[in-house]
Amino acid sequence: MTNPSTLWLVARQEIEYLSPVPYQSQPLDVQLWLGRLGGASLEICYEVCSPLDAEPFTQYARAASTIVLVDPTTQRPRKITEDERASWSAWSDEPIAFTRRG
Repeated sequence: MTNPSTLWLVARQEIEYLSPVPYQSQPLDVQLWLGRLGGASLEICYEVCSPLDAEPFTQYARAASTIVLVDPTTQRPRKITEDERASWSAWSDEPIAFTRRG
């Protein structure tokens, strides 16, 4: 559980658009997981895809946000607690592998 006095600040955001999203009446499927748990930060990964029952399956975008936990009193990053780490690790998986430009 997160301390209610903790600020969550976005330190980095990367989005890779893979395919245009067509107009449709069905909602998109968005998968979220934690790609990395650091000392005072975590990476939230996202994949935006076609509806689960759609054919063909299409991945429209993938993204990752690095979140830093900050103590509002000191304005400094605070470490992830052992309770938070234990709770959040259930949602951990491999981070997003973005296509590299070169």
